[in-house]
Amino acid sequence: MTAPRKSAPRKAIPADAPKPQDRKAKKSAAIRQAEADGYVDIEQNGITLRIPFGDAVPLEAYMKLKGGDELGGTEMLLGSEQWAAFLATSPTVGDFAAIGAQLLELSGE
Repeated sequence: MTAPRKSAPRKAIPADAPKPQDRKAKKSAAIRQAEADGYVDIEQNGITLRIPFGDAVPLEAYMKLKGGDELGGTEMLLGSEQWAAFLATSPTVGDFAAIGAQLLELSGE
């Protein structure tokens, strides 16, 4: 006679499930590269946007973003040429939000 189980058996983790150490390594490498360059390149709507990162962010853009002016702050981060190129792609609100999401992901938030 065997002893009864005290807890339910663990479910198997799928082989293709992302492993925490895999995500951390990629993320920290991207962060280290962005911090070294002062810029990060983000692909959005078929164009590559070069955005200042970390200490390279202009103070006025930072103040606009912290004050809740996401459009104005992002426009300042991108600069007039990149902002015009982004608007020329007829972006949606979701496309705009994706830029912020990518920046947050790179910053570790």
